[in-house]
Amino acid sequence: MMDNERKNHGLLAISQTVMPLVKKALGKKGLVEADVLLDWEKIAGAELAVCSQPERIEFKKDQRNEGILHLRVSSGAHALEIKHKEKIILEKINAYFGYKAVAGLRIMQSPEFLAQQNVEVKDNKAVVSPEEESYIRQLAIGVENNELRETLERLGKNIIRDHKK
Repeated sequence: MMDNERKNHGLLAISQTVMPLVKKALGKKGLVEADVLLDWEKIAGAELAVCSQPERIEFKKDQRNEGILHLRVSSGAHALEIKHKEKIILEKINAYFGYKAVAGLRIMQSPEFLAQQNVEVKDNKAVVSPEEESYIRQLAIGVENNELRETLERLGKNIIRDHKK
């Protein structure tokens, strides 16, 4: 019985610690956007994730389906490629969520995007200290589902990094 209490307490601690930060970081945007931001490479594939970054999903008032994904891309060539693959990308996003979360893409060209991506990747490694990584792992230790635990750990790292900027 004591082990179950510890598991429940661990899960409670994660939700009490992480969810307020998630809500603060995302505001009213919701967890759909968090999933897209955190799992963009898994959703879009490594090739598209290198040249694109989701900014936000715009939903109609009081709805959480058929939104417009605002996507930043590194060049006009990549914008054209993504436009040609829009239906496939939308299918992948909606398959990931299991419902029609996104109905369209709004592509924004940002030539400095690629340079920013390289800087951010280097900064991410430097910003989250080993102690902070250990703390995040400890918070997620009670989560038995590996995929959920890994997602929570990535989210924790992103939150810590964003709050230091």
